[in-house]
Amino acid sequence: MSSKLLTKTETNSLLQIQSSRFDPLLFNSEWGSSLFVGVSGTGKTTLMLAALNRHLQLKQLKPKKIYCLNTRGNEYDQLGGQSASVERISSLPKRSFLVLEDVIELGKKNEVLLRKTLNVNLHHRSQKLFAATHSNVKTNLWSNIQYFDNVIFPAEKSNHVNFRSIINIFRLGKESAERFTGAFLEQCGKKPKRYIILDVKNICVYAAKSLEAMIANSPNCYSKIAQLEGEISSSEMAEVDSQKEVNLLDEEKNLSSQFENIIKGYKYRARASAAYSLLEKCVLKKFEMTPDLVVHIGKVKNREGKIKISIVDYIQFLVDPDSGQPPWKYVTFHKFVCEKCHVPKLIVKNPAFSKLLS
Repeated sequence: MSSKLLTKTETNSLLQIQSSRFDPLLFNSEWGSSLFVGVSGTGKTTLMLAALNRHLQLKQLKPKKIYCLNTRGNEYDQLGGQSASVERISSLPKRSFLVLEDVIELGKKNEVLLRKTLNVNLHHRSQKLFAATHSNVKTNLWSNIQYFDNVIFPAEKSNHVNFRSIINIFRLGKESAERFTGAFLEQCGKKPKRYIILDVKNICVYAAKSLEAMIANSPNCYSKIAQLEGEISSSEMAEVDSQKEVNLLDEEKNLSSQFENIIKGYKYRARASAAYSLLEKCVLKKFEMTPDLVVHIGKVKNREGKIKISIVDYIQFLVDPDSGQPPWKYVTFHKFVCEKCHVPKLIVKNPAFSKLLS
């Protein structure tokens, strides 16, 4: 295998491609969520309005598809946003852009509705969500932080407490948490004003050069200022490993609960629960399952190019005799399931799957 050194132009081009994949304002994303955190007057609403205007200019968004929840004043009227209550957040139309302002106190019921929206609805309905809060403390937001794709902070010293409290949710260990918060403080007071973005999935922190660069979606806008990998000492690693074991158990429990919430009221609920329990024991541990109960199958290193299997959809095809002919990928997945475990005929009611058992 031959190799060659990249030219400076090729290297810069590659870096731009890699940078452009980071998309905290959701310009290139089909769905997703960003949480803006900061006290009044630090620039949260300014950035949100500028981003929404840019979405409209790019014609990725129609004014009537913007739903404003808990917003005050007329900032969003010029965008054609429609008012909606937080209680409706989990039932808004497909391809909507949801704007949730001033989360001061969600309440338990709305906390659960927001979790369902972040965890399931955004993906399945191709929705995007911008949410804003002054604080993570005493808002009932803390349990939902890990379901956001990005958390965006104006780089103000007054925001340091918010940043630190959210970083602590991820239990990185004392030394790593100090490095993350130190990187945040280094960006405060710089001109032009910086925005700090936590990439929740990868536990990476980025600094954006300016509001204008973010809105222009320039490839070199974001620079990584802190990351989890390689920053943990041996003593912290033991702490993180033990926490991972706890988190894995919690994750399995949460995903199971999530499935039960989704099928609540479903006429084949008992049959579907039995199917999920079987999959959980025999098959699902072989895959990384997303919070919205999707597994990615294939040999490609990243998720692009892999086959997506919705476990909820697969089980519906499995247990519902009237669900019709499933797509080929679900038939193939079912063959794989049958190789790994015995699937009782009492569970399988779809004729397309029943044939595979005979």
